[in-house]
Amino acid sequence: MARLILKAPFYKPGNPRRGGYVSYIATREGVEKLQGRGGMASYIGERRGSNGLFTDEGKQIVLSKIMKEVDEHKGNVWGLILSLRREDAERFGYNFAEQWIDLVRSHRNDLARAMHIDPKNFRWYAAFHQAEGHPHVHIMAWSQKPDEPYLSRKGIEKIKQTFATDIFREELYSVYSKQTEARTRIREAYRRRMDELTVACERKEPPTELSLKLESLARRLKKHKGKKQYGYLSKGAKKDVDEIVRILAALPEIDEEYDLWYELQCEKVRTYTDAVPMKLPLGEEKEMRPVRGAVVNAAAKLSQSLPDEEPVQKNAKRNAATVRSTPINAKQNALSSARRPQPGAVRAATVLIFGASILIFNSAPRFTEDEDYEDIDRKLKREIRQVKQGEPMMTM
Repeated sequence: MARLILKAPFYKPGNPRRGGYVSYIATREGVEKLQGRGGMASYIGERRGSNGLFTDEGKQIVLSKIMKEVDEHKGNVWGLILSLRREDAERFGYNFAEQWIDLVRSHRNDLARAMHIDPKNFRWYAAFHQAEGHPHVHIMAWSQKPDEPYLSRKGIEKIKQTFATDIFREELYSVYSKQTEARTRIREAYRRRMDELTVACERKEPPTELSLKLESLARRLKKHKGKKQYGYLSKGAKKDVDEIVRILAALPEIDEEYDLWYELQCEKVRTYTDAVPMKLPLGEEKEMRPVRGAVVNAAAKLSQSLPDEEPVQKNAKRNAATVRSTPINAKQNALSSARRPQPGAVRAATVLIFGASILIFNSAPRFTEDEDYEDIDRKLKREIRQVKQGEPMMTM
């Protein structure tokens, strides 16, 4: 069971219980009534110690006015309840009101943001109840803008995490330290393994699955023009990185450390929820992403020792591409040639046509008295001569 419990009911406008609920949490049996100790809100028109309400430092507490404000508010009003087990409350000092006052005041803006309320519009009043098995605090919360608040499941989890982290910070400090040490050992193990793998590749030792993956990545980085960081790599390069991270994650020295890290993560989460996080593959865990940097750095270092691509190979590729394209080009050229008349063929056809015309003309009866026929004969002879000499032909 989670060590900090949060309930978050809300009351709609017009609910007759809203103002009465404020009075209930302020005066019910078990509430710690405040006596105006240092830093407490001032009580106007009421006897000090008549109720247990507290709010932002310096604000006045008038129970009747607060009840009226809550009743007349046109938006939803939340009645949050934060509860601890008795042993935890006593162990960490949350078995009296003053500690809760400091806690809620210090996180009032976090509470507002979790409810999607601008902190300057946030209104709240709270009271601490000294219940036998579970000391708890009631918080009435709303916004001066009625349609502003919205408290989702994610917001509820955020409130629980914020308060639990503060309440159990002394105990969690040890958990955080152990988790940081486990994460550091994992990163160092990756760097060490990648350094060993880089040396093996440079020495041309017998290839392994890892060395082949690293060499593939190094060749990709050799051609890469942008930043040599995981987020800037191509899909193929990212795939190589992910595969290397996955293979190394199965090594006992890394797998055991990751198991320890995950158990510590669950221990942190159990302070405020029963739903422990799913254990992701190491390469997909957000806090383990730096191990990808160790892989990329090793591949970038190896890429510097790889030879550049030789010009002969580039020319061979270019020639191969030319050879592959030749049959298509030849076919296209042949088709174009077949469609396009050649200059010599045009002249030859023209000569034959005009030669045939002259034969026909010569075989026809001649009328010397008609000067028009002599003119036509001269024109034909001149055009034939022009064709033979390659000159442009005059049109009739």
